[in-house]
Amino acid sequence: MRPLLEVTSDRQDWRTGDAKDAVADHVGITEDDRTELLASGKQLAYANRIGGAKTYLTKAGLHESLKRGWVRIADGRLNVLSSGEAINNAFLQ
Repeated sequence: MRPLLEVTSDRQDWRTGDAKDAVADHVGITEDDRTELLASGKQLAYANRIGGAKTYLTKAGLHESLKRGWVRIADGRLNVLSSGEAINNAFLQ
């Protein structure tokens, strides 16, 4: 979840697909890993995980879902990145 917050910390509006690609670049996901599909064979595994992170961050109020397919870090939430705390499910609750 932290890499997605870091990517969106520029306060710009991000297309979800672009944010997923930026996170993959940010954390060094290889081209081979970017082609790995879920067991269903219908969705990329890395994109699914980043999409899940986006959902959790939005529900916790750290991201704003502007409209379908767009996201940005919520106002006043940059401090979460500098807090040093692990951003996990326990933190989000």
